[in-house]
Amino acid sequence: MDRNPSPPSSDSEEEEVAAGNSIGNTVYSKHWLISVLEKLIEDTSKLNNEEEQMELDEEMENDICKVWDMSMDKDVALFLQEFKAPDIFMVFLAKSKCPRLTEICVGILGNMACCQDICISVSKDENLGQIVLHRLCDSDSPTLLETS
Repeated sequence: MDRNPSPPSSDSEEEEVAAGNSIGNTVYSKHWLISVLEKLIEDTSKLNNEEEQMELDEEMENDICKVWDMSMDKDVALFLQEFKAPDIFMVFLAKSKCPRLTEICVGILGNMACCQDICISVSKDENLGQIVLHRLCDSDSPTLLETS
């Protein structure tokens, strides 16, 4: 052989699978994002059983912070909206005894609200509006910053 082999064709099966897993035109994985939200939902059982403030474990905090960063992307925000993430975050905001989780949830909702369609939808939800406004009474300064 006198030359290097040709690269694999762009029609490869792996690329099709990866494209089906990506959120919109991003490289973010739908499966990864859903699995993080599912793990977070599973952890809500702790929220109901604990009297004192709880802490997120480091791995969960890192993952949910990645979701927070990703939520600035319009495609990701729309995917989160489609997945009913504002409803999920509303439960966390109402029940959370973890200031860091509260801060992150408010931050994700704020990022999502940068998308006009989502902003209109979230603005119409009176329950979510009341819960977020209630956060203005929070004593946790990072949560107050995100709420503002």
